[in-house]
Amino acid sequence: QNNRVINISTGINHDLFKELDTGSSKKILSRLGINKHYFFTAGSEEIHKNLKQLVKSFALLPPRLRLDLSCVVGGKFSPEFISELKHCAVQWGLAEDSLCFPNYVQDDDLISLYRHCKFFIFASWHEGFGLPVLEAMACGAPVICSNTTSLPEVIGFPDATFNPFDVNSISAKMIQV
Repeated sequence: QNNRVINISTGINHDLFKELDTGSSKKILSRLGINKHYFFTAGSEEIHKNLKQLVKSFALLPPRLRLDLSCVVGGKFSPEFISELKHCAVQWGLAEDSLCFPNYVQDDDLISLYRHCKFFIFASWHEGFGLPVLEAMACGAPVICSNTTSLPEVIGFPDATFNPFDVNSISAKMIQV
């Protein structure tokens, strides 16, 4: 019976998620309110997505690195959650406009965000697979992610991982990338 079992890994639609830019990205980024360099992450309000620690890690970057950089957070978030994260960002020394929440994004928008980010970061504590990491890599984005659960296997490059429970580890990897 062992010869009837086939392991099929999670995959992405390579017709959509690819490096080739369609030329509409600048219009998409402008529509989403993104007008400076950014790094991109995707997530939700669930605590294991680790967004608060990611924002704190961003605040730990040297001022020269974060001066013209924003954090774009893709996903569907409540106004309360956005307000809380922005409040934390300001407390930690970031400008309130350092965080951008374009809300839930459709595939074309998502692909443009992946293609034009300085890097994609996925700081989740645990994932069943971590599809955004694979999508970002397929679009040509430099990617860093947590060194936990399935994510090291997805990224396939230990030097691009960090300890998601340590803001200094996250920040150091951000500086490196």
